[in-house]
Amino acid sequence: MPLFYVEITGEDRLAIESRIQNNQLIALRIKRQIYQRTDRVITDIKGFEPFNVGEWLTLVKYDNWKGEAIKDALRPTPASFSPLGIHVKENWGFLDPFALLDKVFEDLKVNWEKDYINYGTLPQLPPTRVEHFQRNLVFVSDLVRYVIHDRSILEKLAQDQAIMPLPQPGQDDWLIEENATAMNRIEKIALRGRLSIEMLGTRQIITHRPRAEGEDTMKATP
Repeated sequence: MPLFYVEITGEDRLAIESRIQNNQLIALRIKRQIYQRTDRVITDIKGFEPFNVGEWLTLVKYDNWKGEAIKDALRPTPASFSPLGIHVKENWGFLDPFALLDKVFEDLKVNWEKDYINYGTLPQLPPTRVEHFQRNLVFVSDLVRYVIHDRSILEKLAQDQAIMPLPQPGQDDWLIEENATAMNRIEKIALRGRLSIEMLGTRQIITHRPRAEGEDTMKATP
């Protein structure tokens, strides 16, 4: 099944990969990642001025890929010890993919700031990002559960597609604006394509689609 991404803020996302066997979902791998800007500049995308890009860094990995459910929190260490860093692992026992998913969101709700701080070397979280993460996690949790629990919905997602929940007007207008802004950053539009507001089954999302020549960078799709 495709690897897809669900963004929580402009700098926080979940990378979600599923394993299907005998037409049954048997395992999940979920990486909690953050966006780190780099000095790399892209200069050759038509229609865009030069812009900086970054990379997505994995802070925590959750999976039951090998049977037992594991939370693997990464910690960087000096290069003289290991370029891969060290791992702080929690064994959650044998969980099916759906129980693992519930456990992941319980853990994110309680520990997402602590895991960020414990990673070390990262800048302090600004208050707006904290609020964005906390308010959007409710919608992200609902969206991911909806996708994973319904194979027909999961199969609608393309490989490496990035999506973000978009509340309906009146649900959380501040969050609607923050989510649209997060997905509308120059590097995302240039590398992924135009923004598109769509219905994924019964859930409204904001995502990116390849642009036709001359097409606007943002478009609502019925």
